[in-house]
Amino acid sequence: MPPRPCELWLSVPAPALVLVGERERRLYVLKSDEIEYIESHGNYVKLHGAGVEYISRDSVKRLAAALAGTGFIRIARSLLVNVRWIHYAQRASRGTYDFTLHSGSVVRSGSAYRDEILELLPLTQTRKGPEPRVDRAIGERPTRGTQAVSPKLAEL
Repeated sequence: MPPRPCELWLSVPAPALVLVGERERRLYVLKSDEIEYIESHGNYVKLHGAGVEYISRDSVKRLAAALAGTGFIRIARSLLVNVRWIHYAQRASRGTYDFTLHSGSVVRSGSAYRDEILELLPLTQTRKGPEPRVDRAIGERPTRGTQAVSPKLAEL
């Protein structure tokens, strides 16, 4: 059985990209693995890491493409989160999740990004119900009290 994508992110060291963030009129060189999450802030982005915020003249869209292979995932229109910093996820509402990071910060995903999130992080459990019963020949009409089962489903 091949490993899940989330297991691959956590087992392989991320190639650290260098980002430049500004704080108090000083420029700091930051490794991508030091950043917990990135949020848009007007024409800038805020880089959050180790309880400190840095600002950079960049866009979430460009950073999402640049950081795609380093463990960052876009969870909302204005948010990227580093999957290595996720402590746990909690379902917030229909299609959205609250991600609590190791630092204690909580970021909420957007419902439009649900499929992308679930592709990398297995946050939903697949439920295995009882096997469908087929007490009749395929193509035969169901009798009262039974349900019709499609031929493809009956083969499974």
